[in-house]
Amino acid sequence: MSESDRSVVVLKFAELCTAGSLANFRTKTRSRSPRIRRNSGPFCSDLREKVASFWDFVAPVALLAYLCYGTYTALDRMSDRQDMNESKTPSHHGKQTPLEIRGMLRRSGLRPTRQRLALAELLYSKGNRHISAEGLHEEAVARNFPVSLATVYNTLHQFTDAGLLREVAVDGSKTYFDTNTADHHHFFVEDDNMVIDVPQDQIGIGRVPEPPEGYEISRVDVVVRLRRIRR
Repeated sequence: MSESDRSVVVLKFAELCTAGSLANFRTKTRSRSPRIRRNSGPFCSDLREKVASFWDFVAPVALLAYLCYGTYTALDRMSDRQDMNESKTPSHHGKQTPLEIRGMLRRSGLRPTRQRLALAELLYSKGNRHISAEGLHEEAVARNFPVSLATVYNTLHQFTDAGLLREVAVDGSKTYFDTNTADHHHFFVEDDNMVIDVPQDQIGIGRVPEPPEGYEISRVDVVVRLRRIRR
């Protein structure tokens, strides 16, 4: 039986139970309750009635708990498949919806926790952008999302390791994160501490050095530093 078929069975089972099957179940479970010999005196008779009443209460509750868990699991799996199928953004370009962001995280192997979803929406809801951890933390605080700077750093590095962001190291003390993960280069405006994409057709690298033995070139980043002309 496929996963979708199991989901349908669970939902139908829950519907039948709410329509009256629960009463039938109570009758059957009562007949199967622990039996105590009927000729054991009034004490055992009273105990037998208490056990039967307790069983009448526990059995339906256990069944409902099982049905709720099964229904929740089935709906959660269906939601996961919907996220995977409906988020069709293979590369991380342009503005993305919350549904696309959730699916993007799942495809990358990251569980869409509340903090990751909130930070990802700040990152990807405005299209391609370059932002530092401090800048993203300020945006989160402005949106009344309580998160520490350390959590922002950790989340950004998790996104980078998963291939969702590209790290742009401007100098030894300043790092930006780029939502556009395609190969491209950057301008860095020194006066404004701002990173700008260089159009792909405006720069070319004719020759790169041979890497030392045992190494390979992972990528080539060119950062062209700019400053305003002072007149």
